[in-house]
Amino acid sequence: MENNSATIPNILKKTERLTSITVELYQLKMLKVGSTYLASIVSRLIISTIIFILILFASIGTAFYCNTLLESTYLGFFCVAAGYLLLALILVLFRDSIIKRPVQNSVIRRSLNHDS
Repeated sequence: MENNSATIPNILKKTERLTSITVELYQLKMLKVGSTYLASIVSRLIISTIIFILILFASIGTAFYCNTLLESTYLGFFCVAAGYLLLALILVLFRDSIIKRPVQNSVIRRSLNHDS
């Protein structure tokens, strides 16, 4: 009888320790997943900013080039704006297949890779 009463506190201590270690493990896993997502977002923001600046200057240059071709001071800018309007309409019409599904698939793929 005395042996059983001595093992119950021992089992409780070991269970408490196991629970503590399990909680810490899951916290570390969540930290890893969170830091991976944050790093991904920051790197994508930096790359997106650089691409935005590149597209901005390329658009201005294209507009000036079209101005010289059309012998106008403003028609080149309207042509570039019309090109962006067309691009925006295409993105709106096909946003599910072009943007939504690839982003969802990427998030799911990343989430499943972090379970191991």
